[in-house]
Amino acid sequence: MKEYSIKEGASLVVHSQSSSLNEGVSKEGFELSTLLSTGSLARMVADASIELIDQNLPEEYFSIGKSFQITHLAPVFSGQSITLSIKVKTAQGCFVILGFEVSDDKGVFANGSHERVIVQKNLLFDKAFDRMQEQP
Repeated sequence: MKEYSIKEGASLVVHSQSSSLNEGVSKEGFELSTLLSTGSLARMVADASIELIDQNLPEEYFSIGKSFQITHLAPVFSGQSITLSIKVKTAQGCFVILGFEVSDDKGVFANGSHERVIVQKNLLFDKAFDRMQEQP
């Protein structure tokens, strides 16, 4: 099994302005786009995970998302200053599990875990191509 230099306990803190992917979504006249969406949180976590993991990989490898678990504890308006704290919980072979918390000036409003798999770039694209060629 190939070993990577991903260390358990490695962490990253990202400070940013929250944004939402809910553009144009409304319910009973209330614009959800004014709130930070769970999907936006997932994208933020994925981006931070890539930053934390992929810099430690050989050039021919990268990490891909396998699963997400997000608990959105409180609503937060888009545009607020938020902080994502993400940490490698386990790194075994090609599997990396990260834990995260997202907070604003009031405290933690979301948390969860994200699993990524380290893959060789060309093999991933070969598998996708093979799948595309399969008969239904």
